[in-house]
Amino acid sequence: MTTGILKSAKSAQSADKLSVWRGTWALIRFRPWYFAANLGLGVVVLGSELIPGLISRRFFDELTGAAPATLGIGTLLALFVGVQLGRATLNIGYEWGGWLVRSVNNVLMRVNFMANILAKPAARPMPVESGDAIHRLDRDVGDFADFPTWLPQMIGQGFFFTFAIAIMARINPWITLVAVLPLLAVFFINRVAWRRFLLYDRATRVASSRVTGFLGEILGGVQAVKVADAETGALRYFDALSEARRRAGVRQNTFLTLSFSIGQSMGDVAVALVVLLAGQAIQSGSMTIGDLTLFVTYLTIAVHFPADMGSFMSEIAQQRVVLDRLHELHPDAPPASIVAHRPIYEKGDAPAVISPVKGTADRLERLEVVGLTYLHAAQGREGATSEAASGEWRVASGDNGTTDDQRPTTIDDSSLITRHSSLVTGISDATFTLPRGSFTVITGRVGSGKTTLLRALLGLLPPQERRGALERGDGGRPGGPLRPAARRLHPAGAAPVQPGGCATTS
Repeated sequence: MTTGILKSAKSAQSADKLSVWRGTWALIRFRPWYFAANLGLGVVVLGSELIPGLISRRFFDELTGAAPATLGIGTLLALFVGVQLGRATLNIGYEWGGWLVRSVNNVLMRVNFMANILAKPAARPMPVESGDAIHRLDRDVGDFADFPTWLPQMIGQGFFFTFAIAIMARINPWITLVAVLPLLAVFFINRVAWRRFLLYDRATRVASSRVTGFLGEILGGVQAVKVADAETGALRYFDALSEARRRAGVRQNTFLTLSFSIGQSMGDVAVALVVLLAGQAIQSGSMTIGDLTLFVTYLTIAVHFPADMGSFMSEIAQQRVVLDRLHELHPDAPPASIVAHRPIYEKGDAPAVISPVKGTADRLERLEVVGLTYLHAAQGREGATSEAASGEWRVASGDNGTTDDQRPTTIDDSSLITRHSSLVTGISDATFTLPRGSFTVITGRVGSGKTTLLRALLGLLPPQERRGALERGDGGRPGGPLRPAARRLHPAGAAPVQPGGCATTS
């Protein structure tokens, strides 16, 4: 039973997450022509690497007399140069398409993040430090925005690899099989190595996030650091964080360089095996110098496909981590909102912002609040009591200071008291009315709910229950329009704490 419950919980949690492929498909559909250009040109550029090998084979066969000189050496050289120039031109378009895909995906995701951050209750802090958030918006957004460009590269390389193996197998199946074995080893080696590299990359990201997060805290608290005479300690801690980031970066780059060297070495091993076996085949007449040239040319390029395929499969798992880190920045928003489609205006100017024109209907004539509730999460241990948590706040309107200690009441000419339990703080079932022109003072102990009340009225905290928090225009006449009050309320601030632990908010 317990196992089934755990499996159900895990499946429900997975269902709430944005899958890597669903997010990638959403980015592809955002500007499909950019991706189509990148895909088409990628397949042509990478697949056309087959042509220089065939030209080289024909060139050496005609040069050695193994094939009739039907085209001529000059024609083959001109054809070789023309193909390479054409591939270089198409490669510019391929890179251009990839740049367009990355840039629009970056902009779209950053716009979505800003929209989610601005849509969250303003009184709720960011779940991570500001410096860490900036680092994630830079590195993690850039990684996922770039992920769709892996697909054209892998499809183009796969196209070349498949046809290259087929051409070599038609020439000599045995030598082709021996040459492919080191390439398959590259796939598994790189698969394991890339997992380790992702761990180092994760450590580097965390270390960098700590540095940027600490910088954000220091820049936001310069006065506190100077008052506490903590400059030396802050710099020492910053040096420690920087050193940890440096060590993580060196470890990551060293491992990446070693892994790349091993992959290239296996490609050299494949070429060496082909050269050794081709000597006997050439001597027996089953292969030509042109065939050997084609093998060497293709194997030098084909070694990248199994290496990149291993990296690509591990990169899929890395993107899962990236999406989770990005969703931590706005846990209240739907996961799919990260890649939601919206205008980004990459061409031309953005539409002008039109300021609303206010009239008499926009005047706040009377504020009516009925059943406003917002309770914070439980604080402290069970059974613990807090003087602030068990306090009360009092609303006084005009000169009337009468109160009702039993329940919230309408306070056109009265006052309101809301009590809190020892574990749950906030406001509960707040009901009152404030007419235009009245002067209202809220008093109470620290932590009794004064600021929570104002934040809930202003819309900075989402009310958990509200039967009415509205304003009435047109002088409060029956049938006048009712509108949310948060748009026209402006707090005047809080007075210093008075003797006895009371503060005043107006």
